[in-house]
Amino acid sequence: MDTQRAIEKLLQNFTKELMKVFSESVVRAVGQVTNPPRASLPASAAASAPARRPRARKAAPAAPKGKPGRPPKAQKPAGRKGKLDKSSPAEVDDLSNQIIAALRRSDRNLAAREIMEKVGLKTLDAGRFNYALGKLKDDGRVAQHGDRRMARYGLGSGAKAKPGRPGRKPKAPPAETVTESEAPAQAPAAEG
Repeated sequence: MDTQRAIEKLLQNFTKELMKVFSESVVRAVGQVTNPPRASLPASAAASAPARRPRARKAAPAAPKGKPGRPPKAQKPAGRKGKLDKSSPAEVDDLSNQIIAALRRSDRNLAAREIMEKVGLKTLDAGRFNYALGKLKDDGRVAQHGDRRMARYGLGSGAKAKPGRPGRKPKAPPAETVTESEAPAQAPAAEG
C-alpha cells in the first residue's frame, strides 16, 4: 500500500505543476490579446515580452466654428440657390386657363397629378399648381369631389365656394340640458 500512496502523491504533484504551467500560459495569452501595460504583467512575463514602440496619434480634426455643443449646420445641396421666384398674376391666370382646358378635354374627373401631367408640369412646379388650383376652387370654376388622396377635380358651376373647411361636416347642435327651474319638483327629504 505504500507504493499506492507514493503513486497518488506523485500524480497530485504532477497535476499541480501541470495546472501552474497551464494557468501561466492562459494568463500570457489573455495578456497579449488585451495588451495591458507592462507594469501590470508579472515580472517573468514582463521580461519575456518584446518591447513595443507606441504608435503616434493622429491629430484630432479642428472643431467646427459656431456655438459650442451644437452640431455644425448642414451644407446646402447644390442646385437651385435662393428662394423660388413667385408667380406673377399673369402666370397664375395662364396656369389656371391650362387647368380648365385640361378638365374640359377630359371626359371624367381627374386627380391632381393627372392634371399636372396633362398640363405638362414637373413636380418642382407643384406649389404653383396647387396655388392656381386653390384659386380656381375658391372662384367656383373647379369643383373638388372627395378629400385628400381620393380627391378628383372637375369643372365647377361658377358659384364661389362657401368659406370653411372642405370636407368637414357641421357640428351637431348641443344636446338640450334641463335647468333647475324646468326640473320637476321633488319632495324634500325628511330630516331625521
